[in-house]
Amino acid sequence: MNQFVRNLVAPIGRRSCLRMLSTSTDQALLVDVKQNVQWIRLNRPKQYNAITIPMYERLIQLLNEAANDPKISMVTFTGTGKYFSSGNDLNNFTSMEGMDYHQTVDYLTEAVRRLVDTFIDFPKPVLGMVNGPAYGIMATTLALFDTVIASDTATFTTPFTALNQSPEGCSSLLFPQILGPSLASEMLLFSRTLSVEDALRTGFVSRVLPQDQLESYVEQLLYEPKKGLAVALYPNAMTSAKSIIRTKTYKQQLHEVNKNECEQLTRMMHSDETRQLLNKFINRKK
Repeated sequence: MNQFVRNLVAPIGRRSCLRMLSTSTDQALLVDVKQNVQWIRLNRPKQYNAITIPMYERLIQLLNEAANDPKISMVTFTGTGKYFSSGNDLNNFTSMEGMDYHQTVDYLTEAVRRLVDTFIDFPKPVLGMVNGPAYGIMATTLALFDTVIASDTATFTTPFTALNQSPEGCSSLLFPQILGPSLASEMLLFSRTLSVEDALRTGFVSRVLPQDQLESYVEQLLYEPKKGLAVALYPNAMTSAKSIIRTKTYKQQLHEVNKNECEQLTRMMHSDETRQLLNKFINRKK
């Protein structure tokens, strides 16, 4: 785990992180609409598609716009390169311009809460095309997607206790429901990695494809003439079906779980122990 964290912060130091956070996310998130399907591609392969604070804001904006756009019937998420996402960019936890560490923590955890709330309320189908390892927030939120198709190179890791943090993304509720209590505890309590085989067996993902066949499979699934999801299915019917699956009462429960998780995460991240741990990793690569 420590080696992964060291690799994650290696490409960018604190000063370059601050410049990055103040720049456009146009290249960090590639967005395209093809036949009523909005594609959102995490595009920071050198940083393992780690999520910056501006990317949180942009993702929330994109999902809200897609929810209200009648030309978009569903959304597909994927990543560029070998990783789906390494989760939060650890450089988020250093102070941004005009903000100290504790202010940054509050801003970040509020961004996490808002993004997860947006996924909870999103009325249209969300498909995850997981092209490689998924960590942290981009592993937990997969449980809020409507279906997940993974590469055979995918793994799923929630290293919260290894970083003195706590679960987010409604994983404290959804992981035990999907994976069962034992596997969920291995991930959330012990920071153990879920294999793609166990993810398929438990229904966390619906299909596993060889890496070099993943994108072509999803393209065919969406766009095959007369059969593709974007071609053969009625958008209003999919939205109606999702509203029955994810009822108002269930969404209220998810929102409450998300709120409680983010409050606990905020407390953990404000601790001196967490701050020292994160600074240790980041300062090592300055």
